[in-house]
Amino acid sequence: MQALKLSRVFSYVGKLKRLNRLTHTSCIHLDEASATQQHSTDDEEAASLAAAELKKLEKMQDKSRLQVEHYKIFHRIPEPMNAVEQDVSSVREVRARYGRDGDASEVDLRYLWPSKQEMYYMKEFEKVVNPLRLPDMVTEAQREKAEAVTFAIKRQV
Repeated sequence: MQALKLSRVFSYVGKLKRLNRLTHTSCIHLDEASATQQHSTDDEEAASLAAAELKKLEKMQDKSRLQVEHYKIFHRIPEPMNAVEQDVSSVREVRARYGRDGDASEVDLRYLWPSKQEMYYMKEFEKVVNPLRLPDMVTEAQREKAEAVTFAIKRQV
């Protein structure tokens, strides 16, 4: 299907080039700058027409009848986000966007790591939640396990 689209586009571009050659045969004595400028504008016109035709074909091939935003969600097509939008949106939203869309979201990776202030708050939270150090927590867990075993033995006797 893709090859068919490309062959139509290239045949259309070829027809435009042949038409250009036929219409511009009387203008042979143009200087090089104007000739290259004319060809570049013709190529731009042909490319825009080809892009419009491809867009029209894609719309005809879409049989899902989904709305555009639902189609993008279903096919995992991320919404483009420029640097200004990334700066304005919250870090949480940017991280969620990367988690949802992955590398296709084009999120700047430096937003994914916590800042110094966030790291400080995370450490403070850990100190409040777990006031003991890791070795102390291990010895506490071993002591509680030993108490549970001795309690189970006393209860069975």
